[in-house]
Amino acid sequence: MPLEPVLKQTFWNLSDRYLAAIAPTRLVQAPAAERLQDRHFVILTPSDVGNLGDEAMVTSVVSQLSSRASCARITLITHLPGDMESYRDFETDIVCLEGFFSKTPSLEVCDRLGDLFQTATDFILLGADILDGRYSRTRSFRRLFLARQAERAGLNVHVLGFSFSDKAIAPITDYMRRECVGFSYCCRDPLSAERIGKVVGKSHENGADLAFLLPIPDAPLTEACERADARISEWRRAGKKIIAINANPLGLISAFPGIDLKETAAKISAGLDLIAEKTGCVFLGLTHDNRPGHSDARLMKAVLDGMNSDAEVHFVSETIRARDIKYLCRQVDLTVTGRMHLGIASLGAGTATMILDFQGKVRGLFDLFGLPDMALDVNDLVRPDVFSATVADRLLRHNEIADVVRSRLNDIHALSARNIDLVLATTGEA
Repeated sequence: MPLEPVLKQTFWNLSDRYLAAIAPTRLVQAPAAERLQDRHFVILTPSDVGNLGDEAMVTSVVSQLSSRASCARITLITHLPGDMESYRDFETDIVCLEGFFSKTPSLEVCDRLGDLFQTATDFILLGADILDGRYSRTRSFRRLFLARQAERAGLNVHVLGFSFSDKAIAPITDYMRRECVGFSYCCRDPLSAERIGKVVGKSHENGADLAFLLPIPDAPLTEACERADARISEWRRAGKKIIAINANPLGLISAFPGIDLKETAAKISAGLDLIAEKTGCVFLGLTHDNRPGHSDARLMKAVLDGMNSDAEVHFVSETIRARDIKYLCRQVDLTVTGRMHLGIASLGAGTATMILDFQGKVRGLFDLFGLPDMALDVNDLVRPDVFSATVADRLLRHNEIADVVRSRLNDIHALSARNIDLVLATTGEA
C-alpha cells in the first residue's frame, strides 16, 4: 500500500483519539433527570447538502415526526452553515456542527451540542450508507461516537434508514460491539438487519429506506425539471422508450481503487450506444450528487459526450430537488443508476429500476421487491456487451417489472414507516 494513504489515516486516527479524550465532558453536561418532559427530537443529517438521497431522508423523517408527534420540538444538526438554507421550509431549530469532523475537532461545537443534549429526549442518527466505515472510517466513527455521548447524556438513540455492508471495517464493528449495543436500530433491508444483529449481539427491526415516504409532487419544482418534463412529453408523443441513466464516480472509486474514470466513462458510453442500437431508446441523464470531489455531473457529461450513436439525450446536469427526481422517474420506462437513493426514488415512483451493486447493499433492497435480477453487478457496467444485453432485456420487460414494483409499494411504505414507529414507541407517542 502507498505510504501517503497510510499516513493520512494514521493522522485521522490520532484526531479521533483526541476527540474521544476531550469531548465527553463537554457533550455530557447534565443528568437526564434535569431534562424537560416534552419530546425533543435531535436529528443528525447524513451529510452536507447536495446529496438528493440525504435530502429525501431528512425531508421524510421531519415530515413524519411533525405530523405524528405534532407537539414535539425538532432540531436538525447540519454540517455546514450554508446547509441551513436548504432546510428553511422546515419548522425546526437548526444547530451547525461545523468543526466536529475537522482534523482538529472544535471544542466550541462540542459545547454547543452539549447544551442541546440538555433539553433533548431523542437522538436520531440517519445512517444512510456511511455507518459501516466503507466510505470513511473517521466519519462513521464520529457519528457513532456522538450518538454514544447522547446516550450517556440520557437520550434515547435511534439509528434509522441505513444499510450495513458485509465488508464493514473492523474498527467500526469493534466500537459498535463495545459502545452501541443500547441503541435501537431500524435497517433498510433484511440483509443489513442480519449483519447488524451479528455485530451488536441482538436482533433489530428490519424496515425500508425512509426515502420511500417522500411524496411525488404534482408538477416540477425547478426550471431544470420543467425542461426535462417538456422533453419527455416530446419523446412520448413520438412513441419513444425512455431510460433514465446515472453514473456514480464515488461508487466506482470505492469498488475499484485506482480506477481510470475517463477510461470507464468510455466503456459506459459504448454500452449505451449498444443499448440504443438494440432498442431505439432515448436517454434522460440524471445527477444525484454534484458536490465537488465526487460529482455525478462531471462523469455523466463524459459518458454522454462519449456516445457515438444518434440516440437522443437530455441531460439534467443541475442539482434539482429530491422530489423532482421522483417526478421524472415516474415518467420513464426504466431507470439504470449507480446511486442507491436515485434507485429508491425510481422504485418509489413505481418504475422498473436497475441499481449497480457496489458493496452488497443493493441486493438486500431488491429482496424486498422479490426482484434480485435488478441488481446490476458493477463488473458488468464496464463490459459493454454484457451491460447492453442486460439493460435491453430489462427494457423489454419493463411493464412486467413495474407491475411487480407497484404491487409491493404499500408493503414497502409500511416497512419504511417502521423507522418512525420505532422512535415514537420509545417515546410513548405511537
